[in-house]
Amino acid sequence: MTSTNDEPNENSNKKVESESSSLSSSLSSSSSAGKEGMPSSALVGKEGMPSSALVKRNVFSDEEEIVVLNGLSDFWANGKNTSWADFHKFMEDRLPHLKRTQLSEKVRGLQEKYANAREKGSFRNFASNSHKATVFELSNKLWEHDEIIITRKKKKQRVDNHKENNKANETRQEALVDAKAQEIEEKLQQFNKEEIDFYLKKMELKVMCYQEIRSIFK
Repeated sequence: MTSTNDEPNENSNKKVESESSSLSSSLSSSSSAGKEGMPSSALVGKEGMPSSALVKRNVFSDEEEIVVLNGLSDFWANGKNTSWADFHKFMEDRLPHLKRTQLSEKVRGLQEKYANAREKGSFRNFASNSHKATVFELSNKLWEHDEIIITRKKKKQRVDNHKENNKANETRQEALVDAKAQEIEEKLQQFNKEEIDFYLKKMELKVMCYQEIRSIFK
């Protein structure tokens, strides 16, 4: 009788364990699928905007670079405006997820890339219809007549200016030292002259005294 009552309980326990095991395995598989095969939509936010993680990395896609350059061209259609705040507001509808600093840094970066390519002539090696060629063409329309000082040139210029300032300071210091030395030399010469004059007068007085003494005893 006891064994008869235990059999249903054992069957019931086995059933619960089986269901728990099945549930755990399904949760485990869906969890691993979420980690390994995360869909691209998980990386974007509302309305296809990049997640905060991507924005913090300041990563721009090729398409976004084109949007930035075209946007700047449109923004300057009625004359160049150097206000980053105004440009950021102008681009809010096109790239609403970007911060003003990200946008300004990207424009500076594109400008420097253009300047490097223009200076070295590397743009001639860009494949036609490639992203690099498109970026260079759009950048050329924006900055073709501008004199762009590249960051590394700015650093070199600062170093050169620092060296020139140091050299100028050294020259001024040397001039001051020379002037002071000349002044001391002149004072020393004057002192020596006065000392010689004093010695000669002293000797002259001694001679006069000696002559007077001799005249007395004659």
